[in-house]
Amino acid sequence: MTATFHVSDDFTGYAPGHIPNDYTPWGEYHCRTDQGRLGPWREATTHYTWRNSGGGCWRIIDEETGQRAVEQQFWAEKSYPLLVTGDASWRLNSACVRLRTLSFAAPAGLVVDYRHSRDFLALLAHPEHLSLVHRRHGEDRELASVPASFSPDEYRKPELRCTSGHVRVLLDDVEVSGADWTSRGGPAGLLAHAPARFAEFEVTGRNVLVSPTVPSSRPQAGDYPAATLWKRIDTEGFGSDRNLRIGDINGDGQNEIVIAQPLMYLGRDNHTMIRSLTAVDLDGNILWQQGTPVPEHFETTCDLCFQLHDLDAKGRADIVYTTDLQLRVASGLDGETLRCVPTPNTAPGNEVPGGFPMARTVGDCLHFADLRGTGNADTIILKDRYSTAWAYDQDLNLLWEHACTTGHYPASFDIDGDGRDELMLGYDLLDGEGNLRWRLDTFDHADGIVMGRFGPGDAPIRIALTGSDAGFFLLDVDGTIRQHHDIGHAQTIVAAKLRNDIPGLQLVANTYWGEAGITVVMDHEGHVLTECEPVHYASLLQPVNWTFDDLDLMLLSTHPEEGGLLNGHGERVVMFPNDGHPVLCCDVKDVDGDGVDEILTWDEHAVWIYKPDPPPAASPETHPIRNAVYNDSNYSGQFSFPIGSSGT
Repeated sequence: MTATFHVSDDFTGYAPGHIPNDYTPWGEYHCRTDQGRLGPWREATTHYTWRNSGGGCWRIIDEETGQRAVEQQFWAEKSYPLLVTGDASWRLNSACVRLRTLSFAAPAGLVVDYRHSRDFLALLAHPEHLSLVHRRHGEDRELASVPASFSPDEYRKPELRCTSGHVRVLLDDVEVSGADWTSRGGPAGLLAHAPARFAEFEVTGRNVLVSPTVPSSRPQAGDYPAATLWKRIDTEGFGSDRNLRIGDINGDGQNEIVIAQPLMYLGRDNHTMIRSLTAVDLDGNILWQQGTPVPEHFETTCDLCFQLHDLDAKGRADIVYTTDLQLRVASGLDGETLRCVPTPNTAPGNEVPGGFPMARTVGDCLHFADLRGTGNADTIILKDRYSTAWAYDQDLNLLWEHACTTGHYPASFDIDGDGRDELMLGYDLLDGEGNLRWRLDTFDHADGIVMGRFGPGDAPIRIALTGSDAGFFLLDVDGTIRQHHDIGHAQTIVAAKLRNDIPGLQLVANTYWGEAGITVVMDHEGHVLTECEPVHYASLLQPVNWTFDDLDLMLLSTHPEEGGLLNGHGERVVMFPNDGHPVLCCDVKDVDGDGVDEILTWDEHAVWIYKPDPPPAASPETHPIRNAVYNDSNYSGQFSFPIGSSGT
């Protein structure tokens, strides 16, 4: 089913000023839809180095002629500012824009056939030529090039016209070149590495209903239970952003919620203490508070250093956390401190370039592992933001420390079957005594790590790792690289059973800095199956066993239009109701312990919890093996091993 369309924009419908965007890590694991938007346009790329852009790389301006235009007004040394409009149903016949280059430092131009922000066709204006390129994962394959002059003093009109198997290049309505190219369809957009101005954008084409042929064995969107509200908890005055933990803190057999509020230091949230802790039950009753909560809007873009964990297997969880330069273990019954020690000294220059001007680390995150073979995850790993980790026993005696590029959150697994976990800390694999076994030779830092048996049967243990700008890695347990994909700034890593036509688990990675929100689905050997871009920000992509069969879905966010649950093909198959629920943060937990996943969604004011309706037949004994609730993090690699699989 097709219909023709004609879309034009002369930008007169928008008020002059910046398209606001703050280019912070906020979008790594928060849903924020009030940034980088201009009517039907959306900013598809982001980078922390763009924070000096003055409020946003893009802005609407008035020219002396009375014409209004959209201008990219920033020199982007890293990545490239990109505005896109349209969707996957677009099949273009033609696209054009009036372009005025304001800088000769880098090209600017028109984008079509947009799959995601690392895969598109672009017609780019250079100082002395016009080039047609297919940009894919950092490489430009030139399809055509023609001499042409561009000036900051005048507009020119680059244009593309797509026909079957061919694309024609026009400049100021004169055909100047062409190339063989089979149009794939998708949005169109505007790209500028350096200052440039765009006016009178126009596209024509056909809308093609995107409904691929689906095997009868593959569930359709209507086959899934709906998301139905189960609980609504008021957190006004003590709520927070993505700093919430679940656990049984009083031994009654039911989970409770503990919410932490941040106290930022040094003018940024790389160094953040805990201001307050508030414990509530699932009916919203406040059980206790430590510290003084404040009704503020928090924008934490790091972990807060706290977990709920039954350290000594007594039947209820303690609160383990850092605050006021102390590592504390507190009773889950009332939050009162049971024991504490000072946090480790900070070595000058260790934490951040230029040094960290506090005597002790504030603490970045906590991870628990069975490094001593006790049968309980009772070794405490405390790390700072990027340079050092320390191991403690349950009595807070220091066991060892290790300096390295720590990455954001470690992972642990008994690799050699000796009853003791090994620890993957950043790019370093450590044994239980903190000795280095090997180090991955690459750059940047590890954003997410998952360890386990991803293949079918008696598959070997592997390590899947997202290494920020270094990309995605699949490693053997001796550090040998089996797969490496340059997918951009690889942020999140997931291992789960998402497709029944592919053996073993599937591995999923997505991106943030630079070209954000690209989601890559791979098989258990790291071979790419699908690439998509459901949103222009990242997500933890937590596995959700929504129907309680052998397949998981992935939680993108709870936004009623941009969120939903994805299947292993990157398609939204469950959407959330437009009922006013908060969308800032989300998480997946079997909150009530019945073997069925619940989805939590919250902001500073309230926590809402959704269940599948109708509920699937399930039991706790058959729930997939997931991340331990005591190892919760904004950066933890997500895994879901079906019961009876070779994964664990």
